[in-house]
Amino acid sequence: MTAEHIGDVVSISAGCFGSEAWSETAMSDELSNPNAFNLVCIDEKNTVVAFGGLRNNLGECYVTNIAVRSDFRRQGAASAILTEMLDYAKKCNALFLTLEVRKSNISAQKLYEAFGFSVAGHRKNFYTHPTEDAVIMTKWKKL
Repeated sequence: MTAEHIGDVVSISAGCFGSEAWSETAMSDELSNPNAFNLVCIDEKNTVVAFGGLRNNLGECYVTNIAVRSDFRRQGAASAILTEMLDYAKKCNALFLTLEVRKSNISAQKLYEAFGFSVAGHRKNFYTHPTEDAVIMTKWKKL
């Protein structure tokens, strides 16, 4: 991800996360964060169709975002991003890669399970608009 992608990324984020989407400033700040790994998935027209981000905190990797434009879902973009994240975590010799996902987002949970993530816990009322619990999913050392 580069600064030229931020507008598209913010638009995708707003479409996926609504009021919980990251602002343009927050996304831009991530680009200068030395502990952040941010990437985009581009289509044949050089348009951003998905993005993802993670932070590596002393060998513990936390997914901050994975979002796919609605008209590109179920076409492999999220899998491609997740594959790159796992490769990054492996190269960093991370202990784990973890994330939160809405309890109702069964399709995302199934994707993460297919990549070897398992339920590690729950966060009550983690999300707002609407209020909903989060499922914590983690892939441990054998990344």
